[in-house]
Amino acid sequence: MPDATGFESGGWRITGRKTWSTGVRALRWALVTAATPDGQVGRYWVDLHGSGVRIEPTWQGALALRGSGSHDVVFTDAPSGLHAPPAPGQPASSAWFWTAIAATYLGVGFAALDAIATYARVRVPTALGAPIATLPRIQENVGRMVTSLQAARALLLDATAQWDVDPSAGSVPAIGAAKAHATNAAVFATDLASRTAGGAALSATLPLEKLLRDARAGLTHPPTDDTAYTTLGRLLLEE
Repeated sequence: MPDATGFESGGWRITGRKTWSTGVRALRWALVTAATPDGQVGRYWVDLHGSGVRIEPTWQGALALRGSGSHDVVFTDAPSGLHAPPAPGQPASSAWFWTAIAATYLGVGFAALDAIATYARVRVPTALGAPIATLPRIQENVGRMVTSLQAARALLLDATAQWDVDPSAGSVPAIGAAKAHATNAAVFATDLASRTAGGAALSATLPLEKLLRDARAGLTHPPTDDTAYTTLGRLLLEE
């Protein structure tokens, strides 16, 4: 997280590096979360075309999400205006971010499920003389994918429903665990879809190779699996 310091005119200056700056080359303004010297967190408007701002092209050839253009932005005493005053951490930030991440990668998993289901219905090997969708192994694999993804979606919906009832720090660990479960379900589904398609999954004619790479990106977003599950377990054991 970048740092924010005040200066004489009453404004702020931002110093630090922001990674995963999605779409930054197309943006003029950024709303940057930064820590003040006393450890509080505020949000600041920064002109990306202004002084003290440099975009570092770190995203070429990324394993996944290449189209996001998530390059780094380096701030060096960049002038900024206060948008939201410094304050202690707000649990809603994690709740909303983790929910969005979980939903995004579940979408990747369900896209892989749709792709392999469509392929299985139209792929007719000469030796079989029928669509591979008629094979028990293909049916089992699709059933495993459906179960994993729907279970992850149900867990996410339950965790977010708890947040709606009680939007406090005590409801955040369940969302963190749901995020971990959802991203792993997406990885499982895209991997199994690729295995099911066989060599065809390596071709760009199917979206599976891209979905497989994109799903892996979900594991890099916080919270990590160990943190998510440990935090939820600690909460339950302390009750």
